Amino acid sequence: DDAVVLLTRDQVIEIASQRADVVRLNAASLTEAIALRAALKHRAAVLGRNPKELLVYINLHVVVGQDEDSAQVRRDLLGSADELPLTFTGTPAQLGQLGAQWLAAGAADGLVLIPGSLSTDLRVITEQTVPLWAAQELLRPGYRGATLRENLGLPRPANQFALANIAHSSTAQTANA
Repeated sequence: DDAVVLLTRDQVIEIASQRADVVRLNAASLTEAIALRAALKHRAAVLGRNPKELLVYINLHVVVGQDEDSAQVRRDLLGSADELPLTFTGTPAQLGQLGAQWLAAGAADGLVLIPGSLSTDLRVITEQTVPLWAAQELLRPGYRGATLRENLGLPRPANQFALANIAHSSTAQTANA
């Protein structure tokens, strides 16, 4: 009974395509992200699932600056970004272009932006990159659903406890008949 299990990429694809509604992946390149998303969606379809009901998000570590040189200096100071699978280093406008490119290429249904520094990068992303994506209609204008599932466009799963109760009731009624 291992508490921590290291899975191969193929095992991750198999388990995620069977059970997950949303998958967060690390990918080192656009090409790898496209291939991983395609593999997940294909396997989900083979298993009888609607591939549109499996969303794939790519983790993107972000270090931004007013120009590429200042962003690179910040990345060098942070240091840990070099150990991560995919780190963007550049300007807010370049980040906007990268996100649009990855979405248009079918690499992901969305990006999970992980700021290198909350105090600097998060502020710059929200104040400068998010408006660029909003202008390109890459972001929702708001959240109308009552749940995260509704906002992501995912159907509500059947209640396993209600189904079990119905099955139990049917069995009990048959036994009493």
